[in-house]
Amino acid sequence: MSSHSKKYQKNFFKLILAFMLVFTISSSSSISQAQNDYRNLILSDQYNKHYLTPYLSKYVLQDSVEDVRNIINNPNLQTEIASITNSILLFELEDQNSWFTFNVSNRSNKENWHVDFGTSFKGRFGFFENIKVYSYNKRSQEFKSYDLNASQRVNLQLPQQEKIQIILHFKKSNSFPITVPLSLINDTSVTDNSAN
Repeated sequence: MSSHSKKYQKNFFKLILAFMLVFTISSSSSISQAQNDYRNLILSDQYNKHYLTPYLSKYVLQDSVEDVRNIINNPNLQTEIASITNSILLFELEDQNSWFTFNVSNRSNKENWHVDFGTSFKGRFGFFENIKVYSYNKRSQEFKSYDLNASQRVNLQLPQQEKIQIILHFKKSNSFPITVPLSLINDTSVTDNSAN
């Protein structure tokens, strides 16, 4: 075998090795991105109501979060997937100050959505001292704060074709367990519920 063919063979193997390395890195990056996005709630015109519990992550060290800015300024705060299998969020006795988050991408034709905390007829049990909802658009870095209205809902403006982080803060007034049938509904669903 000539030295020219050995050099060619060596370069060919280097090229194959480099291709495999690039492919492996891009695959692991895609898998990592997919693992982060599978819990992203995607809004469409097909559904007027989405239960939020499957998309929630709960901040593990609740006491270290003093303000919503701690969450926004520190994306590496440890969260755990809320282990909820149904539509009702349960607050245990020790959950006095709870922070949750989820991401939502609005691909619907509606920008007006509402976080609905339900009524006793829909599975709500107990009272909170305070409920706050925040939205953070990572692209534009726009931050908004929302309060609960008389209908036990928070009205949100979710821009179309944007991915928004929603942060929920619950402060209990006592040590009793509380259940909340947490959902995200659009104006059509609000109108339907008002008519009933």
